[in-house]
Amino acid sequence: MTYTPPGQEPQQPQQPAYSSPDQSSYAAPQASYATPQYGQNPYAGYAASTPRPKSDKKTFGLWSMILGLSGLLLPFFVNNLAAIVLGIFGLIRENSKGMSITGLVSGGVGLLIWAPIVWFVIVPFIAILALGAAYQY
Repeated sequence: MTYTPPGQEPQQPQQPAYSSPDQSSYAAPQASYATPQYGQNPYAGYAASTPRPKSDKKTFGLWSMILGLSGLLLPFFVNNLAAIVLGIFGLIRENSKGMSITGLVSGGVGLLIWAPIVWFVIVPFIAILALGAAYQY
């Protein structure tokens, strides 16, 4: 803000003169789409996405069955957990329902069989051996 002596009015800057806009350039927009007629679906272009079709491969189901059956024979939790996971993928993504269910069931049964044996027999046995080695028995 600047100082103005008494009796003098501050000068206003001149504003540029504006001309009125040309009326012909501001016409109403034209409709670029047709309204649907009676009986037509107005949302035909916006259909819901269709689910992905199941593959004809049987890879997940086959591996689920192999790992599940081997998990019944071997005390590895990895085989049983992998059989369950691959069985679920096989049911969702592939047309291998029988092999996937076989892998799921055998993986679950393998976990039920081997989990108590590993936790109540093998882990305490390893702990006893470790303690014996520490005290040199």
